Amino acid sequence: MRLIEHRGPDHGGMWNDANAALGYRRLSIIDLSPSGNQPVLSEDGQKILVFNGEIYNFLEIKKQFASEIRFTSNSDTEVVLRLYEKFGKDCLRYLRGMFAFAIWDAGKEQLFFARDRVGKKPFFYSLQNHNFIFASELRALLVHEDFHFEIDPESIYHYLSLQYIPSPSTIFKKVFKLPPAHFGLVKNGEVRLERYWQLDYKSQEWTEQEALQRFEQLFREAVSLRLISDVPLGAFLSGGIDSTAVVSMMTAAAGDRIKTFNISFEEEEFNEAPFARAASEKFGTKHQELTVKTDHAEIIPKLVWHYSEPFADSSAIPLYYLSLMTREFVTVALSGDGGDELFGGYPRYVLPESSAISKDSVSSLLSNAISRIPMNMRVIWRLRKFLEEKFLNLPSIYFQKICYFNEQEKQGLFTSTFQEQTRELSTLEWLIRKMKQFQDVPFPQNLMALDTETYLPDDLLVKADIASMACSLEVRSPFLDQELMEFAASLPASLKIQKGVTKYLLKSYLRGKMPDHFIERPKAGFGVPLRMWFRKDLRSMTEDILLSKSAIERGYFKRNSVEKMIQRHCSGLFDHTYQLYALLVLELWQGIFVDRRASSLVL
Repeated sequence: MRLIEHRGPDHGGMWNDANAALGYRRLSIIDLSPSGNQPVLSEDGQKILVFNGEIYNFLEIKKQFASEIRFTSNSDTEVVLRLYEKFGKDCLRYLRGMFAFAIWDAGKEQLFFARDRVGKKPFFYSLQNHNFIFASELRALLVHEDFHFEIDPESIYHYLSLQYIPSPSTIFKKVFKLPPAHFGLVKNGEVRLERYWQLDYKSQEWTEQEALQRFEQLFREAVSLRLISDVPLGAFLSGGIDSTAVVSMMTAAAGDRIKTFNISFEEEEFNEAPFARAASEKFGTKHQELTVKTDHAEIIPKLVWHYSEPFADSSAIPLYYLSLMTREFVTVALSGDGGDELFGGYPRYVLPESSAISKDSVSSLLSNAISRIPMNMRVIWRLRKFLEEKFLNLPSIYFQKICYFNEQEKQGLFTSTFQEQTRELSTLEWLIRKMKQFQDVPFPQNLMALDTETYLPDDLLVKADIASMACSLEVRSPFLDQELMEFAASLPASLKIQKGVTKYLLKSYLRGKMPDHFIERPKAGFGVPLRMWFRKDLRSMTEDILLSKSAIERGYFKRNSVEKMIQRHCSGLFDHTYQLYALLVLELWQGIFVDRRASSLVL
């Protein structure tokens, strides 16, 4: 509980009997009185709940079942337990929100646990020495006396390509993430999982006007539900399409001035503050801005500690600073997470499908081009990327767009020992297996479905949850409302991407609310100036850590390969920014969680 106190600084509670022990930390949002504290017990004392998240439709549920269920508090937490008492596992049908919870049924000696539909709230678990242990953050499991500490080479292999470890795996063997939209049952020493919800991507007939009207109706409802709070509330405002749409609807639904928050870096390329300011002025928000001057040597290890396993999405850095600033003013913030995956926001969704050409053909073409045309190494690198994206099949094109180390680069990096440990693995093959789930979904909807199943819950929502909860800030995402998601899945691709214009429907919603030049500008990511940091401020730190004796003795990577990567990047001819960051995060994680172990994990 001490290890996750930042997730709930307001109250802590415990319950145990001979067979189970439950603990929790509370961030008070709904019903600030002690009646909202946990664990929550049934009237007969046989069912005990610990819950993380928010049930946005709890008032509607209370009204619906007022004649059948006796509610004794004003909290949304109690609703979960009462519905479980009445409906068992079918209680999940009624819950509209973000959640991870567990209910111990002492009478049946079984544990029921579940996670929300898209994976907003985390749930880590492991069955070790006949004990089932679980927590909201992986780090909390490490101090359990039965925890078996063994790193999974497969997880490191996929992490290097994806910048995250895909569910249900974690960095440790025998430790798992409960996938989104799943519940589980633990009984007689066995764990059984089952999926309870999945998006249906069968397109329906929508005219543009009908779709826009239905979107506005569902979006207003999703935002309004997320404005219910007994503590101060605001919104992240990056100046992009998604966050601007959220703030637009918040202003319409709330009827008063809302608080909005934005951060940027001094480098012009990473400064979207003018667009956020324009949106704030348009909607009359109380706006706060921060220009970050970061201490790299301090912030990166701190984030590695918070994320508990290797996680190399560098936009966690600005998000942490944004959350830190936001928490000074409010306890809850709305965000635009999910807009890209649901409404077609990424440039990779515009790529045409192409027929497969063999790797040998591409290599031959590259060799001929390189031998005939005088060019520097940076141009060759760009040509290689272009040709691979131009001629490979759809999974390969997608993989090239998202990967950090491709399969060939990993083999050049690995020692012979680590190559042998991972020789049967392929992140591309893993990706192809994932894509087969959506083989009946036409392009580009299949890529949106794939991202919603993988990148969204395992990267974006992990990033948001950990960075915000590290600051005791709750983040709510209206685009991830289940009814809005189901509507988005039913839309034809032409209402998401039209004539190369991404997020067509969302941009239609904003037309008239914001100027055309604001809506039509190219998409900008939530980035940090890592490229320059590695060539200047971070160079010595990176060399000291990645080329240290302890790093080399781990036996994963060849020293000369790592050294060459650093030198090539610092020369300015190559860009290994995200590869170096992935390696740096991994080695920092090893230092904190492997070398120091659990003895120093409690701050």
